Amino acid sequence: MRSFALVAGVGALVLGSPLAAQVVAPNANATTEGTAAQFGVFGNGSASGSTFQTAYAASNFSTVPIGSQITAIGYRLDGGQTTQLNAISYSTFQLQIGQSANAIGSLSNTFADNLGADTVLAINGLSIPGGSFADAPGINPNPFYILTFGTPYIYTGGDLLVTIREAGNATPLSIDAVPAGGGTSTVAFVGDASATSGESGINFFNAPVIQLVFGSASAVPEPSTWTMMLLGFAGIGLAIRRRRAAKTSVLLAG
Repeated sequence: MRSFALVAGVGALVLGSPLAAQVVAPNANATTEGTAAQFGVFGNGSASGSTFQTAYAASNFSTVPIGSQITAIGYRLDGGQTTQLNAISYSTFQLQIGQSANAIGSLSNTFADNLGADTVLAINGLSIPGGSFADAPGINPNPFYILTFGTPYIYTGGDLLVTIREAGNATPLSIDAVPAGGGTSTVAFVGDASATSGESGINFFNAPVIQLVFGSASAVPEPSTWTMMLLGFAGIGLAIRRRRAAKTSVLLAG
């Protein structure tokens, strides 16, 4: 039984090493609803869609180790909106994420010029089940709806840029946001999911409040974990030797 407990403990260390964490950006809105709303990210009432870029300052991710993976992103319904009851499908939905090539407050109106070299296409195609964006009674702010990445992004530091191109959904969907400025910047074009340039400016387009899900980029344990694992294996070996010695003593005595 003791050997089994040691094995289980070591297994937990190995399996538990790539810890996941959630970070809300802007950080100030982790438990506080934003003071604005944004329709351009998941649907603005026009099936022709939109192209929307948002940059978030690196200060929001100061607790995230360089080299961690971003494996998912979450958005939440704006307060006072009713739960999205019907399923939503898109003819186009692409989400890119990467380091911003330009500083907060200095984004180019040309979308491609803002994309860092490490940008990945994290989501390509999306269907949102009914009820995913929920107006939860008694909960403020509303809960995040999480979109899992098909291709994780390795966090390399710096300001993060999220680019969404969507088309085909004619249902307006209002998500929680903050006025752009300070730690966020936005560039957007409403009416074309394949636009090459848009408009920007402080408070021109509100910046969505997001939740990023981080996990370890590698399942290789940290040095401290290796030490604990080796001690665990040593303990297993000692327990086995003692058990064998006990059995031998019993046999000799018999």
